[in-house]
Amino acid sequence: MSFLAAALLASATQVTLTDQAIATPPPPVADPMTADEIVVTAQRLKKFRAVIRTERKTKSPLCDIKRSSGDATFDTRICTTMIACVGELKQSASIRALEKSGAKKRVIARAAQTEVQHCMSRSFEHEFGVADPS
Repeated sequence: MSFLAAALLASATQVTLTDQAIATPPPPVADPMTADEIVVTAQRLKKFRAVIRTERKTKSPLCDIKRSSGDATFDTRICTTMIACVGELKQSASIRALEKSGAKKRVIARAAQTEVQHCMSRSFEHEFGVADPS
């Protein structure tokens, strides 16, 4: 797994799941990144921390940034991706099957975390044109 993918997966673990999260379309594909841009992006991801929660009145998902990457545009793009991935998770047949089977909460949470991490990786690779070599 590349350093970039590992950094992305580390940041994805900060996602908190909500029942009301909705999916949004993935961001458009950008030009492939240079090695320097990959390093800067990984550094931003390392700094970034956010939680997805539901706004009580409107029931719409919100990305609550706990620690900014230092780049507001980057933060917005990552938040949009996080919201989309949590929305995908809510429609996941495998997670619903685990819930129906009576699996323990930690087993469901671990499976959900893995699915969100894969979604984040796919979206990140799509947006930034960086493929995970693993």
